[in-house]
Amino acid sequence: MNIIQKSSPNFGSRCGWKPDVIVCHITDGAYNGAVSWLCSKESGISSHFVVGRDGQISQLVDIRNEAYCNGTQSGSASGYEYVGRATASLVLQRRVNANLYSISIELEGDNSTHGILTDAQFSALFDLIQYIRQQVKSIYGVDIPCDRTHIIGHCEIAPKEKPECPGKDFPWAKLITALNVLPQITHVDKPVAGATITGDLVIGGWALSSAGMERVDIYADVGTSKQQPLGSVKCTSARSDVAKVYPKYTGAGTSGYSLTVPTGTLSAGEHVLGVAGIGKDGKVCWAQVKVIVK
Repeated sequence: MNIIQKSSPNFGSRCGWKPDVIVCHITDGAYNGAVSWLCSKESGISSHFVVGRDGQISQLVDIRNEAYCNGTQSGSASGYEYVGRATASLVLQRRVNANLYSISIELEGDNSTHGILTDAQFSALFDLIQYIRQQVKSIYGVDIPCDRTHIIGHCEIAPKEKPECPGKDFPWAKLITALNVLPQITHVDKPVAGATITGDLVIGGWALSSAGMERVDIYADVGTSKQQPLGSVKCTSARSDVAKVYPKYTGAGTSGYSLTVPTGTLSAGEHVLGVAGIGKDGKVCWAQVKVIVK
């Protein structure tokens, strides 16, 4: 996923709040025009991200800052975007400016699209939400659940002002279902990237799949004409550390693998080792590491 970095002058402090709500919007026009407008001082508004119908993504505001996109007022009931009209439970409970605890995503579209996303746009949105969740976890230590309490539309914050945003046909069920499928992961613990190998080469790590792991296939010189298989192993080694971090995966406690490649199997020089974790459902997830053999 490639995120183009832009810079909007329209942002503020979160005032101690940690973001745990992702808000989806629909633009009122083309991607480039939306990015330009949200980055202009004249507009006075912004969004953290904009996703084009071709899957292109721009980031306009740092996640650590509030974007001016989901503002709510706790004052007069006749005021613009009055918090008391919200249908989102967290907005109603907190009764403060929703910008303080939300991350906003504008999706390219208009009144005629009714929130229907292209395949490329849906895929980009899926990847972006996973990226946002990872970043929020890393920065704030907060897990954003993949549910309709924490991933919402602008219409749920401001139903009077934005009744159709992000659109009546926005694929909520498809998005939430996809986000709750555990991703397949293949990880290499050793050797570390850039390591110099003398003697036997030991390749080890762990792999996870929601379907369970079938095996791990290990190769040298991945992606070149010299690619060669080094062996296949099962994931049977005890990994309590992995189980602690990924408790939702069946078999996480025995997800470790290890393969010893005898000295002389690989010629001296630089090699890219590839590890293909193969799930019982046939899905494959790769990890690579570059080493130097002496």
